[in-house]
Amino acid sequence: MANKTKFLASLFNLSQDIIENIPFEIIDEWIKSDQSLETAKRILEPTKVRWISVSSDSAGLSSISIEKELIEVLGIISYPKEIIYWIGKSIWGQWIGIWAADNTQMFFDESIDPNKVVSAFLYLQEVALKKCEINIWFWLHFWEKYLIWWGLYWEEADFIEMIAEDNAKGWEVLISGQLWNLLDKNQFKMSPGEDINHPKDVVYRIDSWVLLRDVPINLDYNYPIPFSQEFFKDLRKFYSSKDKDLLDVLNGKYLQEKTIVLVERKKEKHHIEEISLLNDIALYALMEQGSHDILKNYNWLEIKTVWSLGIYEFDYCDDAINFTLAFRESLKEEWVECKIWVADWSVIIFNLANWNKDIAWNPINIASKLAQDKWEFGKIYLTREVFEKLEKRYFEYENIEVNVSEIKINAIKI
Repeated sequence: MANKTKFLASLFNLSQDIIENIPFEIIDEWIKSDQSLETAKRILEPTKVRWISVSSDSAGLSSISIEKELIEVLGIISYPKEIIYWIGKSIWGQWIGIWAADNTQMFFDESIDPNKVVSAFLYLQEVALKKCEINIWFWLHFWEKYLIWWGLYWEEADFIEMIAEDNAKGWEVLISGQLWNLLDKNQFKMSPGEDINHPKDVVYRIDSWVLLRDVPINLDYNYPIPFSQEFFKDLRKFYSSKDKDLLDVLNGKYLQEKTIVLVERKKEKHHIEEISLLNDIALYALMEQGSHDILKNYNWLEIKTVWSLGIYEFDYCDDAINFTLAFRESLKEEWVECKIWVADWSVIIFNLANWNKDIAWNPINIASKLAQDKWEFGKIYLTREVFEKLEKRYFEYENIEVNVSEIKINAIKI
């Protein structure tokens, strides 16, 4: 009998209508089981896939977010995603989920020639380098993983973020050792990335290659956008023209002043990947349930929850703080630690299909970096603007200053 995770006991009372967007049956079966490795593998077996994965991230987005207006930034990071989608789809790539912020992810069935996949993205590198205003890099890997809900669970998300911050250069293609084993060495010359530490694999940089130039470009630019269709059309129109008068019109049409709360809970860590995954999905459900129980009594709204991250919108700073304190306490009662960022900013909130929402705002990128690199679990961080608007300062606090991606940020820690 396995040692069952202590905090999962409260999940027996989950409401299926609250978590209708996630695999309720999987959660329900897992929390009522013995939570052994054998049970975890049995539950997850139907979701297993073997794919080549191509992920992208960018460098320098934080500084661009400070220098330019929000809609300008969205145009800059949207255009490379259009090109990635064109070429990936042209060689039968599949996408999953929403391509939020500056990230993309595509998957290629193991029946597709891996040499063609690598060559296509090297071709993309050559094409996009001349047209894009931000540096993009790619991580290509072959794996056997679990496809659950709308996303692919994989243990390397933190690794990719680390590469983006510390190692990757603009417009380079990095290859995992598992994928390297499948490639024709006559087409590619690669060397180990000795400056990159992967927990389980060797990372290769491609030094030279035989470039594939006959990729049939599929000019479908409608990638899995995190925007409404109306905004996407306006964004493409602005990015094509760079018309400042149009930018002013779009700012007036879309920007709203909101107080935003970003909650990151501590991820479930277990030495067995399958158990860690199922516990983490259950914690996701717990976070959804807990936030809903607090929000339902007030005119407060959730924008979205994605794995360990929840984003919520408020019209007033005091409401945001009241929610934040209550949510932190409710998670603490379930043995779940979190760290929270509260900012008052101009944002764009999109109503997507199936009653879903998404958000765009420049501080998202900065806040996520702070959350990952600088902040302590159990603490709440406020911008100084939020702090000054609070009617009552009934808590102990500390002024702090941090530097992220060469940007200095002053905040209040409570």
